[in-house]
Amino acid sequence: MLKIKVFSRTSILFVIIAGAIINFTTYQLTQDYAGPITAICIALICTWILAQNKMGWSDFGLRKMEKPIRLLWQVPMTFVLTILAAAGSSYLFSMVFGDPIPDQSRFEGMEGNLPMFIKWVLISWVVGAFLEEMIFRGFVLNVVEELMENFKYPTTVAVLSQGFLFGLVHFYNRGIVGALIIFSISLVLGFLYIKFRRNLWPLILAHGIMNMLSFIGEYMGN
Repeated sequence: MLKIKVFSRTSILFVIIAGAIINFTTYQLTQDYAGPITAICIALICTWILAQNKMGWSDFGLRKMEKPIRLLWQVPMTFVLTILAAAGSSYLFSMVFGDPIPDQSRFEGMEGNLPMFIKWVLISWVVGAFLEEMIFRGFVLNVVEELMENFKYPTTVAVLSQGFLFGLVHFYNRGIVGALIIFSISLVLGFLYIKFRRNLWPLILAHGIMNMLSFIGEYMGN
């Protein structure tokens, strides 16, 4: 468990409130870019909070791996377990709530559109892969774990909490089934973050590759 100063014990609430306000405001202005703008703003807020505590993202897992060769099995492992979590939860929750109908309107017109494809691949790597993993698996998980240090199973609560919040922020464009699928995926990513000694690189790389493959499918018209 990472040791975080008292200031950060209230930071999770501040981040949640700020994120909700920023997302609501930007969504009124631009639905297509509300998510990316919110993620960038939240990452800046988290960076400021860490700086106030004389910490950096390297303390939360954005650091050099002791044995980079481990990526050769950690990234595929993350990829496969995430796909299994997505497929299993999609099947289960679809039986209960019906098939998900995600809002993919912002990606309309991507088929054969190389500039649009490149734009969203870059956004998905910066926002989806890097910032989402930094914020949820890095910042949220560790701060919640520190908040719960005097209770039983603080790490379990932290993994569940980051999963709940990650699913919640995807509710507006993915619906209840999509949010539950994202929650399930987040539990796997949170577990692997702990297993990988709190290093974010395997998660970032797997997350980025999955997003990119999804956009390749959109570009190819699949």
